[in-house]
Amino acid sequence: MMKIITFSLSILFVFNVAIGNANDFKWKTLIDSVLDNGFHKIILSPDVLSGTETDCSDLRIYDSKHNEVPYILRIENRETESLFFKVYKILENNYLSKKAITRIVVHNQNKAIIASLVLKIRNTNIVKEITLKGSDNQLNWFIIENKYKVLLSHAVDKTFEYTTIDFPNSNYEYFEITLNDKRKDPLQVMDVGYFDSEIYKGAYSKIPKPTLIQYDSSKIKKSFIFLKYSKSHIINQLELRVEGPVYYLRKCNIGLYKYSNKKRYFEIIASDEISSERSTIFSFNNLKTSELVIEIDNADNVPLKIVAAETYQLSRYLIANLKTEDTYELFWGNEKLSLPNYDIRYFTEKINSNIPVLNTKAIISLPKSKPASTTVFFSKAVIWIAIVAVILLLGYLTLKITREIRQSNQT
Repeated sequence: MMKIITFSLSILFVFNVAIGNANDFKWKTLIDSVLDNGFHKIILSPDVLSGTETDCSDLRIYDSKHNEVPYILRIENRETESLFFKVYKILENNYLSKKAITRIVVHNQNKAIIASLVLKIRNTNIVKEITLKGSDNQLNWFIIENKYKVLLSHAVDKTFEYTTIDFPNSNYEYFEITLNDKRKDPLQVMDVGYFDSEIYKGAYSKIPKPTLIQYDSSKIKKSFIFLKYSKSHIINQLELRVEGPVYYLRKCNIGLYKYSNKKRYFEIIASDEISSERSTIFSFNNLKTSELVIEIDNADNVPLKIVAAETYQLSRYLIANLKTEDTYELFWGNEKLSLPNYDIRYFTEKINSNIPVLNTKAIISLPKSKPASTTVFFSKAVIWIAIVAVILLLGYLTLKITREIRQSNQT
């Protein structure tokens, strides 16, 4: 009896595999030849990304034996702030045992206006009194802070810590830092400086130019600009080139026309002002579309003319470990797939940022998968008949076993 049930379930499993293993990818492309073993950066072109899901969850890399190759998806950030420590030139850093002080003199060469100094100190747990003076000639010193108490507590993951001394705005060329070591417990000051930051702009890829059509309505005093693309693209930035009067400032909406209950409405995606005082640039959060509509409120002014429209997407690429003796293909367009969960994502920081770059070849459209019509066994009709038959068989066996149990209990 159990053998029959097991056999029936096996049949269902085989049918399920036969239906589910169909190739549901829509496109593929060959990846450039690999010249060195190791990690590579595979650039995803706008044409490839136009067919993927917005989150790129349907992307898969396969080797020549059709083994899935793990990858890390990287998307450029629009802006990245990098914080770093800049040091001043230290002219003197001495422990004066007779005076029981540590004296440090730093050079503010450009006489910049500053309101803090950051001390990089070897790890310690102590409270220190600090006196700060300023000078323009290293002869005459003027007090800024007297007996400024600082609590120093060690960093957990490093052998040093940063301590900040705050004070009123000063632009002395020289600063003298005196640490009170009356208990003969000097500490080691490694550097004196300040924290600064830089903003790095993310890299963008240019999307093929759209068709641009402008319509000006004198009746409602608005201009409508229609941007149409040959296919859907992920858009992160739109830049317009505008011609108009010397000075202008107009309200502007960007959106899409949509339908609901057979009625057309305008869905606003972004709103801003177009001004002669700055570049006309709009940013979007991974907007995927094949068209955009720009609505400009002209009020009582002459309509502006949109001469050109350039659109961009934040660059995206895959990082994968590839071998020279193999060939690799990139597949996409399977909506059933979700983001892959590869072990490699836990080791992102161990991969060198300076790695070879690979591009992709021409895009190949894959035929839509169909069940084999020449094999009667796997035709849809036969599969469903078999499934119904198995369900009926399982129901019959269940009923039979139930009756046998009842009879056994009565006996």
